[in-house]
Amino acid sequence: MGEPLLISLCMIVKDEGATLARCLSSVQGAVDETIVVDTGSTDDSAEIAKRYGAVVVREQWKGDFAAARNAGVCLAQGRWILFLDGDEALESSQHAQLRQLATRDDYEGFFLQVRNYVGNGEQGATVNPILRLFRNRPEYRFQGRIHEQIAASILESRPGASFHLTELVIHHYGYQREYIEAKDKVRRNMDLLEAALQAEPDHAFYRYNLGVEYLRSGRPEEALEHFARASRLVDPERTSYAHLLSKYEIRCKQALGRWEEAYVQTAGAIRLYPGYTDLLQYKALCERALGRQAEAIGTLIEAMKQGVPQPIYHTEEGIGTYQTAYLLGELLEEYGHYEEALLAYKKALGYRSSLTPPLYRMFRLLRVAGREKEIPQWLKTSFRLASPEAWAKVVAILLQCRCGRAAAAILQEKQGRKLPEGFRLLAEAEAELQRGRLDAARRGLRSSGRKGQGARDSALASAAIAEHLRWLDGDVKEPWSDRITIALASSSQGSEQPIKLTGDELSGGVWPQLQRLLEGSYSCGKRQEGLHVLHLWQRTLESPEATPAGADALVHGLSAIADRHLALLTSSDFGKRHKEALTAARLRLPHEDGM
Repeated sequence: MGEPLLISLCMIVKDEGATLARCLSSVQGAVDETIVVDTGSTDDSAEIAKRYGAVVVREQWKGDFAAARNAGVCLAQGRWILFLDGDEALESSQHAQLRQLATRDDYEGFFLQVRNYVGNGEQGATVNPILRLFRNRPEYRFQGRIHEQIAASILESRPGASFHLTELVIHHYGYQREYIEAKDKVRRNMDLLEAALQAEPDHAFYRYNLGVEYLRSGRPEEALEHFARASRLVDPERTSYAHLLSKYEIRCKQALGRWEEAYVQTAGAIRLYPGYTDLLQYKALCERALGRQAEAIGTLIEAMKQGVPQPIYHTEEGIGTYQTAYLLGELLEEYGHYEEALLAYKKALGYRSSLTPPLYRMFRLLRVAGREKEIPQWLKTSFRLASPEAWAKVVAILLQCRCGRAAAAILQEKQGRKLPEGFRLLAEAEAELQRGRLDAARRGLRSSGRKGQGARDSALASAAIAEHLRWLDGDVKEPWSDRITIALASSSQGSEQPIKLTGDELSGGVWPQLQRLLEGSYSCGKRQEGLHVLHLWQRTLESPEATPAGADALVHGLSAIADRHLALLTSSDFGKRHKEALTAARLRLPHEDGM
């Protein structure tokens, strides 16, 4: 006889063909057998599973997740059972640690850290410790029609059973927008939970999870009703998810504008769940909303000292590190402590260098404070920007933050000259336009045209921008070819026709160009041309094809003009006497934030 199997992977799937290969690939070498219970797939899920050596079991779906799980568990031969879903993946660098856990004799199960990626994947993740690896014993079976659990079964069979919290990671992609929409998970979960609650109306865990689905659907009032009822049914000190239940109640009250109630609840929750940094951050949000800025800053400083929550708590990625540091920077900025705000944003980047929102805040803050010329040197001494891609990203952000002087300086230095020439010349033209140097911007684009620079998209962009600047400069010797300049030329002659929005321009391409023209007209002193841009923009927004992005770009364009006027006012005698108030007003204007 061969060696007994150590770990069996048990899964249930239905139409998981888009993600199943990633999941099964992630466990190769970590598990000894894979059992996949297919509950009615119409795609190639079963074929994919078989390609990875899985035993595939066809099981009719009965509206009961525990029953489906147990159909696979009954067939497992391993000493331990790992369970995953098709939209999950095991952290591939931790196979050895997983197998080492399965040699332990002192535990009945292990909690792994499930990282739930949300939104479009760029908003970070929530982190939830969940029991995912347990001993294969015939008395251990899943319970619950939905959000099925194994821990209760283990404790019923062995009341003294011990579990261990690990740092091993499971990546869960099922809460990303594309997966939720494709599988209509929220509606499915709500239907199952409501059916389960018909039979067991006082089942606290079902009630809690139904609240989660309402919260995820943007319905905080209904969510709060279920959370409050679940809270009355659980022991807050003994129930594993009670800390999360309390946090979600607070979140609902915040969403409903019940800030004082939320604040009072955070105080009690902090006493119940020490070390749960999420609650400190929620408390700071309450204090901010209630106008207690100084207290909010103090609370966030405490949260930074406390750091990442203890592993027993469900948390959100970045709380205690970059997310908290960024929020602290915002509050310090609102409170007028600009140097401290810069340090907080820098700290956020230190925790996660790929973040862009802190850069937007820092660049804008330095520009408004009259310190834009310091940015190039500050970047070189504060950050490691080794690749041309990193510098190109920084230049693009600088231009979005209206830091044309800093962008131009970087483009003239060694790192700027290494950037792709098409990008560099376009960026130089935009930087000059922001500085009110229309002739210099046009010269740069003419240079680009003479060199026949770049890929087709870059060349087309250069041609379009060159034509926009030619119109702005009153140069009408050649006919127009770009639809924006054609519409602008017609508008200046009394036409009321909007820009026709079709094809790629529906994704937002027209709006940044109009924004550049509007801001450029005012920076170059071409106010009459700016009015033509505004009138055309208004008519285009009134067309049926217009998108919300058009209104958003208009707000940011008008904000940039207002900022320019306030900057000019700051240099006057009046402005020098009221510099602090004007600086605060400029920082409160709508702006690009990288979100």
